Amino acid sequence: MRLLLVTCALLLLGTTAGSCQDTTELFIDTVPVLHVAPPLLAEQAWAYDLACSGLHPTVRFEDINWWVADLIAHSKRHNLEGYWGLPDSSSIVIDLRSVNNPSVLAHEILHYMRQEGGHPDDPFKKCGV
Repeated sequence: MRLLLVTCALLLLGTTAGSCQDTTELFIDTVPVLHVAPPLLAEQAWAYDLACSGLHPTVRFEDINWWVADLIAHSKRHNLEGYWGLPDSSSIVIDLRSVNNPSVLAHEILHYMRQEGGHPDDPFKKCGV
């Protein structure tokens, strides 16, 4: 397993400067993250998202890079349980307390499937995540 320090400079390699700015507004400091195998409930969350959203993603579950971090401790938000798109659009970072939370997994997977941020009602509200 590798240890990656998520910093603004590193994020610039895989995201836009705007995303980097948004990230610095989210985090207090550098966030150490651990690259991991897909969480146990991740495939079920993927299947759930496909069924409820009606999306036909051009991305594949197998290509997701999964990371775990103590997001809540390093976040300016006290409820940040997951983040899609760091350090690249194939990455999902899950807070260590939420690794087995199917709603958090489904929420971040929807971002990955859509390949964009934001929370439009369709599919997020439609899927209840």
